[in-house]
Amino acid sequence: MGRYVARRLLLTIPVMLGASILIFAMVYALPGDPIRALAGDRPLAPAVAAQLREEFNLNDPLWLQYVKYVGGLFQGDFGTDFAGRPVLETILDRLPVTAKLALVAILFEIVIGIVAGVLAGIRRNSFFDNLVLVSTTIVVSVPILVLAFLAQFVFGLKLELFPIAGVREGWYSYLLPGLVLAAGSVAYVARLTRTSMAENLRADYVRTARAKGLKPSTVVVRHTLRNSLIPVVTFIGADIGTLMGGAIVTETVFNIPGIGRAVFESIQRQEGRSSSGSSRSWSSSSSSSTWSSTCCTPSSTRGSAMTDGRLTDVGHDEVGAGRTTGVADPTDAETATVLQGSLWSDAWKALRKSVLFWLGALLGVVFILMAVFPQLFARGANPRDCDLVNSSNPPSAAHWFGFDQQGCDYLAQVVYGARNSLIIGVLAVLFILLLGVIVGAIAGFYGGFTDSLLSRLADIFYAMPLILGALVLLRVGPSTDIPIINDRGAGRSPSRSPPSAG
Repeated sequence: MGRYVARRLLLTIPVMLGASILIFAMVYALPGDPIRALAGDRPLAPAVAAQLREEFNLNDPLWLQYVKYVGGLFQGDFGTDFAGRPVLETILDRLPVTAKLALVAILFEIVIGIVAGVLAGIRRNSFFDNLVLVSTTIVVSVPILVLAFLAQFVFGLKLELFPIAGVREGWYSYLLPGLVLAAGSVAYVARLTRTSMAENLRADYVRTARAKGLKPSTVVVRHTLRNSLIPVVTFIGADIGTLMGGAIVTETVFNIPGIGRAVFESIQRQEGRSSSGSSRSWSSSSSSSTWSSTCCTPSSTRGSAMTDGRLTDVGHDEVGAGRTTGVADPTDAETATVLQGSLWSDAWKALRKSVLFWLGALLGVVFILMAVFPQLFARGANPRDCDLVNSSNPPSAAHWFGFDQQGCDYLAQVVYGARNSLIIGVLAVLFILLLGVIVGAIAGFYGGFTDSLLSRLADIFYAMPLILGALVLLRVGPSTDIPIINDRGAGRSPSRSPPSAG
């Protein structure tokens, strides 16, 4: 076990190095002159601008800037931002705030997600199970930016249950932003726990435990739950990096002075040192959490119910060459085909009786038709046909959703925007499946060095906050309709042109 932990710890070194290079290069790719942006409307004297560029190594090529930056890191110097404040001081001030926010979010994941998943898995196909499935689907479907503003408006402004900004009230100030930050992960944890519980409840060792007369609570808690939590623990450990990345949106909306907001502000000012140092702090947390969860997983499997002294022999007899259960050798091709066919037929029998399945299938058909025939769903309206005269008109029978401030039909914008989002989502899923299957197949087939190399590359991209890449792409790419968060947490769009009707 010690060698395994030491090996996993050493493998985090290339991951951290690769993530730092990627983050530094992405910030370097931002367009514009940061020194000119620092001056604002008042132009700097050429001598002052040249001095600042020389001080921050902006005249050097990318590789030389990174070498100097890493050289300073080895000496404990993280550099300074454009305001003259040490980057390390900013990290030490803001990282504990983000750590508290992530801790609250993880607690919500564990308490709400696991409890809801366990109850849904035990009471499968019940009202509570369907409620969990529907609610988690809705939560996953809502973007975190919309969810943050909605929670802030409802629970903060209307009900006045939580503070809407800042951390002046201590841990209580972290509850609402922590719940928003953890909302998507809570849904995934609940679904993962439910699926794992339902699968393990049908296992042979659970039936054996019940046949031995064990209490239902003992079967669920001591045997089933311990095995079911193995994938959940792995997911929660790897999800810490995702939570740190989502903190950019949450901290900006709720005006929390954390590391996520520091990264967003440094990207706006195009400060390579500050953004790289701040991003590296949570990429380090992501790599450490992934390493910890990976190291903990083998110990969890050793503590599973299958190693229980009373059940080990029985389980071994039941699964060993089918001596007890009479099941044929699964290596037999014909038997495997029959079992596979039985699996699909059983799945279809269960799905065709589910109302949620048919409801989801109906919604899928509607979205496909919306992508193919947007004019039909938009009732002939074009999102580009805008007239300021219509901006004050209320919703009507001809225009169900009314108009925005520029007189554009809201329904047409929703339909064409949903169509574009659906196309992008389908292409992204296809790309993920294609690339993931190819890379996974190559890593699994060749193994050894190839497997380790591809795994480390995947860890590098996983350790990097994806929202950082999105912000960089928004700055590098052309004007889009994607809202950018300003300093007050409000959404603004760099371009007011409506979604394309093409």
